Amino acid sequence: MFKMKYNLFLIILLLINPIMCFSMNSYFSIWINMELNLILFLTFIIMNNLNLYDLSMKYFLINSMSSSIFLFFVIMNFMNLSMFSNLLMNFMIFIKLGMPPFHFWYIDLMKNLNWISCLILSSWQKLIPMLIMFYIFNENFFMIILIISMIISIFKAFISINLKIIFAYSSINHLCWMMMLLIYSLNLWMVYYISYLIMNFSIFFIFNKMNFIYLNDLNKMIFFFNSKFNFMMLISLGGIPPLFGFLIKWLSILEMSFLSNYFILMIMIFFSLIFLYYYIRLLFNNMFLFNDNLKYNFLMLIYKKNFLINLIFLFIFNYKFIYSNFLFKLNKKF
Repeated sequence: MFKMKYNLFLIILLLINPIMCFSMNSYFSIWINMELNLILFLTFIIMNNLNLYDLSMKYFLINSMSSSIFLFFVIMNFMNLSMFSNLLMNFMIFIKLGMPPFHFWYIDLMKNLNWISCLILSSWQKLIPMLIMFYIFNENFFMIILIISMIISIFKAFISINLKIIFAYSSINHLCWMMMLLIYSLNLWMVYYISYLIMNFSIFFIFNKMNFIYLNDLNKMIFFFNSKFNFMMLISLGGIPPLFGFLIKWLSILEMSFLSNYFILMIMIFFSLIFLYYYIRLLFNNMFLFNDNLKYNFLMLIYKKNFLINLIFLFIFNYKFIYSNFLFKLNKKF
């Protein structure tokens, strides 16, 4: 386990800085805090990640460039000099969030950071860009990026064996849900974000303590006293009922179905169920200690087939629920 270097003043500033933005009503003041947050996190990763000066420079250049261009188009927007300023502002914020197809710097950085730095990058550092997106989002461009993000995160996570890369794509998947809630329900977005932050903190802290890097390292989890707790956090993050991760997604589905956004909701449910399959695949290796056992191979085959059947059933069930809700609201109108 890598020993972290903590500077109390730096940590306090890093935690307080994004929260301060909620009390600001100017793009310029939020932009200043966003740049201060960039410098604070850059200092943190240089202190706590050895031999990553090239990645630190990449992180600084990409974020500072996107912030500078964002500020330029904010000024253009105020002066009414460009009809595409709002779209390009959205474009820059998506780069800062690390959402596909602008995610390559984010995945590369997550792969090489330690777990605590990954926790901050995948959750806390996204707070200010999401707040800006709440004020400036362009709906058509937003929906296109959302669908692309969910598709890429699903396929890229399946071919990876590095846990940090898997959780990086998982954060992109959860970010899609949070961005949708940011548009439709600010209170529910706050509940989702805090819940995701707590679950991520629990998982990443244990992985940092156990020094897990690859999928095979999860086989060692059975020897630790907190393995059951980590299992619960992982399946809750995946959204398996009746855990809290499922509850917040269910509330999100209800909120979006009441607002009649059925098409994007169906896409999000479908890809979340596929990601749920991947979470269960992560945990299934830990249910049996000996991977070369014939019984394990046989049960794995049965499990995969049964789960795919259940996956299709859950998708049909959610489709019927949304469709029945749509008919109910349609009948009320007429």
